[in-house]
Amino acid sequence: MLLNDEQLVGLDPTIIKGLDRSGDLYGARSRIQPASVDLTIGDIFLPEIPPGEPGSIQCPLTFHSLPAGHTAIVQTKEELDLPRDLAGIGFPPSSEVSVRGLLMTNPGHVDPGYKGRMKFTVINMGRESFHLKTGDIIFSG
Repeated sequence: MLLNDEQLVGLDPTIIKGLDRSGDLYGARSRIQPASVDLTIGDIFLPEIPPGEPGSIQCPLTFHSLPAGHTAIVQTKEELDLPRDLAGIGFPPSSEVSVRGLLMTNPGHVDPGYKGRMKFTVINMGRESFHLKTGDIIFSG
């Protein structure tokens, strides 16, 4: 069963912590859409960066221009706390991400009971740099 936007709006706010619920929750700019919730970039990590340097796990970035062919790890700003009877299915939104050549290697099923921020490895398969920025939509589920 998929949840519609009314059911998503009515979810306990602790299930998706940090989700922007301001403004018109049924409008086109809302993070809550019919049958999905848009999650945004929180932190950006670069796998080749040594510990302690900007872009490492200890020192995440808030903006990165990802060159063609390069990878990064993004962590969502929002934190999930799914109950044991609710799972999720999500993918990068085509209008915001996929159509511009960003490939996400590990989207898909979110297990019932999952707790924490989502982390995704992304690869820029396009010909131009892809700008990753905190607050930009990265995942719709």
